[in-house]
Amino acid sequence: MHKIKILPRNDNTNGWSKIIKQRIPSTHLQEDLHVDWVIVGGGLAGLAAARRLAEHRPSDKIAILEAGVVGEGAQGRNSGFAIDIPHNVGSSVGELNHAQRHLRLARSAISYLKAQVDKYNIDCDWSETGKFHAAVSTKGIEN
Repeated sequence: MHKIKILPRNDNTNGWSKIIKQRIPSTHLQEDLHVDWVIVGGGLAGLAAARRLAEHRPSDKIAILEAGVVGEGAQGRNSGFAIDIPHNVGSSVGELNHAQRHLRLARSAISYLKAQVDKYNIDCDWSETGKFHAAVSTKGIEN
């Protein structure tokens, strides 16, 4: 058996985790598992992959391996926002066409996300309130 000696460094700057009840990672495996799929990493991509596999292959067994706490890494510091508009759009026809494609894709993704929240009754304070800009300094307010 190999023991993992180096784990990713978590700088503990995840503000969202500071305001929720502390989550304790599961203990290491006590026995061998026999699964059809192994997902390495319990971040957004790993969890999304596991969920889609479970939807498409409901009888398959899926294991997620995570060195720390699921959803606690860099992606856990994400604000949880899903916006549909591109950040920077120029005035050329090519940029405007790209922005329209981006808008359609983003709106489709948000619709899918909302459907998952509704389907699984996820308590996540879903709100379709638009986009907020905020600043923490006078310089940020001036820009």
